[in-house]
Amino acid sequence: MTTRAPRCLLSRSFPLPPLTAARIDRFEAEMAYADTTARSLVLGPAPAPGDINLRSNDYLSLGRHPELVDAQVKALVESGNGEMMSAVFLNPGNPQFDLERKFADLLHAEGAVLFQSGYQANTGLLEAVACPGLPVYIDQMAHASLYQGVMIAGADLRPFRHSDVEHLLRQLRRYGPGIILMETVYSTDGSLGPIAEIMDAAEEFGCILIADESHSLGTHGPGGAGLVVALGLQDRVHFRTASLAKAFCGRAGLVACPRRLAPYLRFTSAPSIFSSAVMPHELVGFARTIDIVQRDEYRRVRLHRNADRLRSNLDALGYNVSASASQIIALEAGSEQSVVRLGQALNARGVYGSPFFAPATPKHRACIRLSVNAALVDDDLERITAVCGEIRAAVGLAEWASTRRKGRRRTPLQREPAGAGAGGHLPVAQAVRDEAGGETALRQAA
Repeated sequence: MTTRAPRCLLSRSFPLPPLTAARIDRFEAEMAYADTTARSLVLGPAPAPGDINLRSNDYLSLGRHPELVDAQVKALVESGNGEMMSAVFLNPGNPQFDLERKFADLLHAEGAVLFQSGYQANTGLLEAVACPGLPVYIDQMAHASLYQGVMIAGADLRPFRHSDVEHLLRQLRRYGPGIILMETVYSTDGSLGPIAEIMDAAEEFGCILIADESHSLGTHGPGGAGLVVALGLQDRVHFRTASLAKAFCGRAGLVACPRRLAPYLRFTSAPSIFSSAVMPHELVGFARTIDIVQRDEYRRVRLHRNADRLRSNLDALGYNVSASASQIIALEAGSEQSVVRLGQALNARGVYGSPFFAPATPKHRACIRLSVNAALVDDDLERITAVCGEIRAAVGLAEWASTRRKGRRRTPLQREPAGAGAGGHLPVAQAVRDEAGGETALRQAA
């Protein structure tokens, strides 16, 4: 007797509606390898022991920190997964409100509201503050969740060129007051947004400014408070959002907001209402992570030192990394095929980055994103540099459009004030001394 294998829902033998089938055919043709596995282009081999993993957003190398792990294990044993209900049912005194207060203090904000993810934080905030017909001005490289939030709200989407304040001003003169959306550190190429200049434009035209700090919270500013605080703009920027799955290495999102807005956001935003609250062990983990992020200044010193060194080395090799001013460095190969070839060349030599394709990047500007972390040591940086030097001819570096653009004049991006990112409120000399004591913890985290 033979047993028939279950038929996959998406197999070619299953009768799909024509529209659905056409979309799957297009996906398989454009975004999957032409082999029997039909893997997405973003999937490749997993790093092996001894390889250098630059795919993770755990910038401060806290994911395996013993204080963090022990605190979460203890909370999970004591509280399990919690009550499994929406946060709108949480009574005063619940630990989530204590954590929101702690995050608000970190960001020098009046209030904060937790969401299940950074994606939900952005969509939920825009659903609550935007409305049909309202112009929403969005940097063309802003995260997809911000675009999605505009569409959910039914607002009028008005993109402006990346970090181009003059183009934004022309849009504002044409369409009038609304909401401006930007990131402080852009997740694709690591560029810094011109926060102060865009804030001036927002105030001139009576706009709300929402700044996504997903890739600067924890890594920049005094005590990891972010770039808005580093620039002294926390009392002017209306809302700050963040994914806590980056430097805070957990699963949640955050909106920092005026105190009066917090209850309104919690009780009117669909992601807040219709998602379960953050679990007890995650709350404990974030609380402990805040303590570590504020205490261990040497991690930020090490992170920015590593990023600066790698960026300089890659620039010297001929790679166009001029956009990056942070721990995110993009190798822009251009076409999907070129990025696949670049990824394969890096992987074969034990270096792993994250491939980014449209719609995460503009068409024909696909890249491998290298996410630098604090645990990298000098030997790691030298190995990455040597690999990137070795593969230049094989990956066709000289033919990349980004290479041809290298050296051309570009719109200057806002740089962080001296000491605000790496040193924060702690003198750099002291942070360097602390770094020596933290070396063991960083290596364990890696």
